Amino acid sequence: PVVKNFLYVDRNNGFEAEMDVLRQASDVLGGLDGIQKNYDQARWLSLLRSALIEAPKCIVIGRPSAEKAKDMSEAEKARTKEQAERLKDELGTLSKKLEDAVAQNETPPPDELLSSLPIPDTNKVEWIAITTARDSDGKTLELEGPASEPLQKHLLASREDAKGFPCQPAL
Repeated sequence: PVVKNFLYVDRNNGFEAEMDVLRQASDVLGGLDGIQKNYDQARWLSLLRSALIEAPKCIVIGRPSAEKAKDMSEAEKARTKEQAERLKDELGTLSKKLEDAVAQNETPPPDELLSSLPIPDTNKVEWIAITTARDSDGKTLELEGPASEPLQKHLLASREDAKGFPCQPAL
């Protein structure tokens, strides 16, 4: 709603209506705090199971049409030809503008500009510690990196909670 409001709102007539939409969205987002506090992992898994796995599904298969592709190709050729006819008087000027723009874009920056940019000290870069978890046999959890016992317990527990889902996490 925020982007829609910024881009498309009618500043003369629709501003108050759009503000009501934004207020309603804000109320919904405020309610998410309560959901976060009241939903534990089991409740989320139950919701996912009922909403995504056990819910009825509808599958639509689209097949390309050779006839439609031919019609679209012919329409594009006609459009291109009509546009070339309409712009034939300006084509030389537009071609020159394009060549000039390409030449300007391909000009390398001056050396003094490049040498004036500071080079940061790589020793001051803060790295993010990453732990990789791998479950190659379905029984053993291998951790590489700065792993902790609570992390390992959490991953093992999540593996147990995910049983029964069609795609189980590969830990």
